[in-house]
Amino acid sequence: MATKSKAKKSVAKKSTNGAARRPVAILKKVGVIATIVKTISRDRGASKNEILDILTKCFPDRVPEQMRATIGIQANRYAKKKGEDEKRSGVIYYGNGTRA
Repeated sequence: MATKSKAKKSVAKKSTNGAARRPVAILKKVGVIATIVKTISRDRGASKNEILDILTKCFPDRVPEQMRATIGIQANRYAKKKGEDEKRSGVIYYGNGTRA
């Protein structure tokens, strides 16, 4: 009895983080960090308090103290320039295409 043996195919399982399975609308959602970058990229820049006001309006379900910590880290990371302004409560962060 001669039987044909089938060669086993070795298929490598691809590991994904699930992004390929998510709908496009979910992937295009704007998050906290993107909002921070957009806010400091305005012509007049933004202070930490101004950024926090915008974030609390956009994300009312999040804790303001935690967003303030995120602002402290991300604004320093993405700012191209910094300037002092006493009227606007301290340090103003400027992003891409802005002037100090």
